[in-house]
Amino acid sequence: MAKVKNDFFDCFSYLLKTYPRFIMEILLYIYIFIFWTTLGSFGSVVISRLKEKKSGIVTGRSECPLCKHRLAFYDLFPIFSYLSTGGKCRYCKAPISPVYPLLEITMGALFILTTYFFVDLQAMALWDMWEVYKLCFYLLLDFWTILYVFYDILYFEIPDRVMAGLIALTFGTVALQTLFPESQILGTFKDFTGMFSLWENLTIIGYGALMIVAYYVIMIKGLDEKTDLLILALMLLGGFCLRFLLDIPLEENIMGSALIASFGVFSFLFLQIVLSWGRWMGGGDLRIAVLMGLLVGGSFAFQSVMASYIAWSIIWLGIIAYTKTKVHYKIQKSFTHKVKKILHIKEKPINIDTKIPFGPFLAIGIYVILCYGESLTSILQDYLTL
Repeated sequence: MAKVKNDFFDCFSYLLKTYPRFIMEILLYIYIFIFWTTLGSFGSVVISRLKEKKSGIVTGRSECPLCKHRLAFYDLFPIFSYLSTGGKCRYCKAPISPVYPLLEITMGALFILTTYFFVDLQAMALWDMWEVYKLCFYLLLDFWTILYVFYDILYFEIPDRVMAGLIALTFGTVALQTLFPESQILGTFKDFTGMFSLWENLTIIGYGALMIVAYYVIMIKGLDEKTDLLILALMLLGGFCLRFLLDIPLEENIMGSALIASFGVFSFLFLQIVLSWGRWMGGGDLRIAVLMGLLVGGSFAFQSVMASYIAWSIIWLGIIAYTKTKVHYKIQKSFTHKVKKILHIKEKPINIDTKIPFGPFLAIGIYVILCYGESLTSILQDYLTL
């Protein structure tokens, strides 16, 4: 036993000396996951209070939504508290939705993804100003993304208070990168140069602010479709004026590319809402469309939408197959089915509710492009040239 113990410590010591950076990174990612699952627990509280329109989102005490018992500190440990009580409230024994531990796990995993793909840890250690801002931006993006994704999963709607803040933050970040291209905050715009004058950049940013206002007029005011289409036409006309009258190549500008992408994705989803009378998707998805365009830019807008629809189709088909199999198995075991089978009575077709929110898949499309945009574009180009 002593030999085994000594061998273990010798092996651990060897790894620590040989791969110190590797081990430190693993420990860092473990710390990030544990720390940010705590923020995921806080996010679940924010979601419920946003839905119930309660005050004290930040300062209020957590409580069971059914028995209203205030939770003790040992009830607030992410994941472990859920497992320790068997997925039930410690006080009223009511079952707790598995969505909440899933939210916490997703939050931790997303922050690990952010640290791995978007943040230069060495630059962070040297307190590089742009790297610190990049980290703060992506952490806020992650947190707010988790909020609107799980809000959509739970309630089939997008919280406007969350999306308005996220769109404002992203628009401000794109504007900052437009003025300071060397910041490289969003990697989707890293190939854009700062060849534009200050006046041109400010003109495009101002036009972008008007576009954001116009989007919200369409989304909030509840205008008729003709008026909405007229607003979109005026936005398009403004872009043509900048491009051909003022001779500003929007597609080569960081903010200009983001505005082109947001207009394209917004218009695409808006037309689907109009044609389906709101059955295919809702107004909250339009807010995510604006966010998607601002984040991925014109170079990756198509790929981002395509990734969203591919993810939606795969998961949707999986849900249908699982649900139908489950229902079919339950029917086969029922006494009624056995009687009908003996009497040769035809069974009614299985009808199931296949409605699923589209917001999470738009979020998947955004992060797929933020992480693997260049690789997917290269694969797509190779496929198209075959």
